[in-house]
This record gives sequence, C-alpha cells and structure tokens, in this order.
Amino acid sequence: MPATKPKPKPAQPAISTGKVRDVKQMPMLPHTEQHQFVAEAEARTTAIDHLEGELDRQITHSNRLRHSTLASAFSGQI
Repeated sequence: MPATKPKPKPAQPAISTGKVRDVKQMPMLPHTEQHQFVAEAEARTTAIDHLEGELDRQITHSNRLRHSTLASAFSGQI
C-alpha cells in the first residue's frame, strides 16, 4: 500500500470571532501615556546609542594605547 503524504496545515489556522472580540477588548493605554512611553523609549534608545559610540571610542583608544605600549616595549624604550 503506498504511503500518503500528510495534508499540509494552513499557515494561519481559523480565528474565531470570539478571539477577535477578545483582542478588541484588550485594554490600551490612553494616547497621552502612549506618547510618554514612546518618548521615554526614544530617550533611552538615544542614551544607549551615545553609550555605544563612547564605548567604541574607548575600545579604539585602548587598542591604540596597547599597540603603542607594546611597540615601545619591543623597541627598548620602556
């Protein structure tokens, strides 16, 4: 008897109207609080970007200092 392939399942199973109704009733923050939330998230993202840039500069400086120190040591200057 030949083997039959299993029937493929849909990418999105059926969603009942009850589930949609439940989502529509999900509590949302008032618009003013949503804007405050977004502003705080953007401020923190900006701070993270600044810190990331500063960290990259410090790593570059550290690498240059290490290279310079090793060059001085191997050339007998230290």
